Amino acid sequence: MRNRWSLKRKLVVGGVLLAAIPLLILAAVVFTMNQKSIAITRVESMRSAYSDLDHIAQGVFAMVQAQQEVLQQQVNAGLNASKELLERMGGIQLDKETLAWSAVNQATGGKSQVVLPKIRIGGEWLVSNPDLRKPSPFVDLIGRLMGGTSSVFQRMNAEGEMLRVVTNAETPDGQRAIGTFIAARNADGTPHPVLQSVLNGKRYQGRSYANKTWYLIACDPLMDAAGKVIGMLSYAMKEQSVASLRQEILKTKIGESGYVYVLDSEGRYIISKDGKRDGEVILNAQDANGKFMVQQIISVAKGLKPGEIGEVRYEWQNSGETHSRTKVARLMYFAPWDWVIGVGSYEEEFLAASFKLTEIAKNNNRTVGYLFAAIAALAILLTLSLAVSLSKTLSHIAESLRTGASEIALASDQISITSQQLAEGASNQASGLAETNSALRQITERSEQVSELTAGADALMRQNIQKSGASLQSMVTMTKAMEQIEADGARMAIIIKTIDEIAFQTNLLALNAAVEAARAGESGRGFGVVAEEVRSLAKRVAEAARTTQELLDGNIHKVRQATSGIKGVNLNFEAIVETATVMGEKVVSITAASREVANIIKEIAKALSGLDDVVRRNAAGAEESASASTEMSGQVHSFDRLVAELVNLVEGARGKATSLASDDPQTDGPTPNGKSYQSAAVPEHQPAPLA
Repeated sequence: MRNRWSLKRKLVVGGVLLAAIPLLILAAVVFTMNQKSIAITRVESMRSAYSDLDHIAQGVFAMVQAQQEVLQQQVNAGLNASKELLERMGGIQLDKETLAWSAVNQATGGKSQVVLPKIRIGGEWLVSNPDLRKPSPFVDLIGRLMGGTSSVFQRMNAEGEMLRVVTNAETPDGQRAIGTFIAARNADGTPHPVLQSVLNGKRYQGRSYANKTWYLIACDPLMDAAGKVIGMLSYAMKEQSVASLRQEILKTKIGESGYVYVLDSEGRYIISKDGKRDGEVILNAQDANGKFMVQQIISVAKGLKPGEIGEVRYEWQNSGETHSRTKVARLMYFAPWDWVIGVGSYEEEFLAASFKLTEIAKNNNRTVGYLFAAIAALAILLTLSLAVSLSKTLSHIAESLRTGASEIALASDQISITSQQLAEGASNQASGLAETNSALRQITERSEQVSELTAGADALMRQNIQKSGASLQSMVTMTKAMEQIEADGARMAIIIKTIDEIAFQTNLLALNAAVEAARAGESGRGFGVVAEEVRSLAKRVAEAARTTQELLDGNIHKVRQATSGIKGVNLNFEAIVETATVMGEKVVSITAASREVANIIKEIAKALSGLDDVVRRNAAGAEESASASTEMSGQVHSFDRLVAELVNLVEGARGKATSLASDDPQTDGPTPNGKSYQSAAVPEHQPAPLA
């Protein structure tokens, strides 16, 4: 196979590969490490961001929880102070006089008319005073001392519904919130928890919704001398009464655009970003994909246990932005206040470090690419210079070797051609004698085989004559047996005819017996039955005799036909025996003649065998001479191929890779140096001289 690449090209490509492969490996390692670094940075950035969000959510949750505990303690302290002040003022008493009230359900706004006894505290009557500018005893004093909201409730009915008769709580229109009552049951039919606890003589602590505001409240029952609950004393503070908690939540920032917000379970903003949307209901807000993310946020948060953190991800697109971005919200739920605490920010802000690292990795990859191109160019220049110098030197050496090998190859080919022709002539002569000798041996073998076959045929012919005679005798015997069968058949026909006549006579006798039995009457009835059976048997015997006669007639006819055929076969066997005898005599003559021919051919073969030995020795000598010449020519051609391979290695497919001489020494053709030579072949019809 010719080498299509020159030594110069191989050196250039090899040098480039030696420089490029390490660089490629280095580039692959750098790229892989960059990708791993980006992936690790992304994971760690998200983990760190989630950790920060969780810490912020937990911090807000802890502040709210602490605030709730402090407020609850203040509410309990305010109720205790109110209760102690009420006792010092002489307690509460119901007057005999009554007062009509237009009671308003504080949950539904429904109104009802009710008449209740007036209430006195230490003998001082508590008038119905809705005006905040006019003082009301007891509650205004508690308000000044404790700072919260104090109220006195009076029991309205047997169900235990409580009417607020005196309070320092303010309505949205700036009046005292008197005349509102707490219904015994909520809108869903469940017992009101405040009344349920108070009517059982226990203090209630928790949340209460009044005048569109959530309060932390503590309530104690008020009882008469008989221990019956006649009213209720309460003290409350607004859940968001501490401004510092709200400000801490508002000023909490996450990254560039993240913030903390608080929703209630109805989707109302308790605390919004910068406080701009407080009180707005956003329950049906949708993200860029049409998903109701606020409903999902509330659902996830309310399913969390105290202290657990949940997550909601959604796509959000602000006004003026061209595409949406993924937003992450980490959630906690503070059940005592029904607060959904959300801490959210855009995911891309968490991955800012990962994005920067990705850009750095791209720059590194470009730098490695530039370095690879520069080193590859330098390698090409260096190896090209080395290849040009080396290929010139090797080309000069190869050209000198090719010229010398051309002259040696021409002389060697001429010697090889002459020796080969001489060897071929001797071989052809020896081959002809060998073929003649082989033909004589085959003729001798065939003559002996013919002699053996004719001798065997003579023996077989004699056996056939004997077997034919025996077969002829068997046929004669069979003919006599068939004639005897025919004679016996005639006798059997006579016997069957006799049986038929006997059956006929028996039938007549049975008929006569039947007639006589009929004449005898009843006494001859049994004899008549027997006669009828005998008559029936006679008919069956006659029928069988007729059938047997028919079959016997058919057999006699067939036996006659077989007898006639056997007689014809006897005549043919006699002719065959006569013909076989004549053929046996002729086969004996052929056998004797074949033996004489075989003996003559053996004598001729012995004479040719001696001549064949002489010719073979001459051919062997000629072949040895031609073999030595051919071996010399082969060595010259091997040297020629080595020179051609050297030229091919140096110059590649463009070099002169042609052999110095043709592979066939008897073929006319050009020599590598441009000269022509002609084979010295012996004329086709002239026998080659013997060695």
